[in-house]
Amino acid sequence: MVTIGPEGYAEWRAVASDVTPVQVTITTTGAWHLYDPAFTTVANGKGSDVAWLPAGKGLAYMTLFGDPGQTITVAVQ
Repeated sequence: MVTIGPEGYAEWRAVASDVTPVQVTITTTGAWHLYDPAFTTVANGKGSDVAWLPAGKGLAYMTLFGDPGQTITVAVQ
């Protein structure tokens, strides 16, 4: 779980990429963005969804947007 800080806005998280695509399940009412290791947007949306991080090496990144104190669930499989 990720909690949006007291200022609101966004929280950043790193996601390890793998030799096979990685499934990322996001449960939120806010917006989100998923970037590959080269910081190219691979998925984005608003609300809950399932996104796929393409196979690769290195860390990918997520930006999770929300209201102060909002809790967002992220599951990486």
